[in-house]
Amino acid sequence: MAVTSVPQVAAALALLAKGPASPLMDELLGGGAPLRRIEVGPLAQPGRVLGDGAEGPRPGVRVLNERYASEHPGVVAPSLAHAICHHDAAEGAGSVASNAEEATLHGVLAGVHAWLLSREPALADLGTELSRRQASLTITLLNARVPGSPRPGIVCRDGPGTIPGGNPDLQCPDLWSIPFTSAAPADCELAIPDAVRRTLALMADGGAGAVPGNYDGELRDWLSANGCGGMLSGPTVDPAGRSLGLWG
Repeated sequence: MAVTSVPQVAAALALLAKGPASPLMDELLGGGAPLRRIEVGPLAQPGRVLGDGAEGPRPGVRVLNERYASEHPGVVAPSLAHAICHHDAAEGAGSVASNAEEATLHGVLAGVHAWLLSREPALADLGTELSRRQASLTITLLNARVPGSPRPGIVCRDGPGTIPGGNPDLQCPDLWSIPFTSAAPADCELAIPDAVRRTLALMADGGAGAVPGNYDGELRDWLSANGCGGMLSGPTVDPAGRSLGLWG
């Protein structure tokens, strides 16, 4: 069965094939990803970009919110990268993700968006709801930095924070610190799919050691040590940040 019959979604998936999410695309096209099919329609949770359809969960199926049916594929693609190996795509209703999984996959989403912006800066000027939504996460990732380093990172506990100079009540040190979910790690699936591990390796600094196997404290320490200096090094980060107005 084809992954999608929606041209917009097919175009968005094609944009993932050569960037940091290429291992995720390989897994999807090879049939090994939890996500097996993507449709467009109303969602059970209307505030989400992708999720279960209004009729209820179907294992392996995710639905793109019909509100975004006319969005540019370049701003749909980051959310697809987040969803491909999210474990609840296979498990359906009742499954939960740990905050470590959500933070990691939101980092992948933001990394993919930054990579796309570096190649097509005009994506930052679309002015649509989804383009602004993706930009908010990418700005969060690009602002979170190891002290004294130009590299962004998913985990940067001692850096200037995600909103330097902004409202202290909205400030977090990094993506890892954002409360995406209140679920206890013991209630969640902790194993990191191999395709996600390969994606993190592409995003990380050159020479990084093996990516840990679980969404846990060991991964947090690995992300803190290695940052995002591979496919998200200066040639990606600099134009992406300029397109988002973070620097001149």
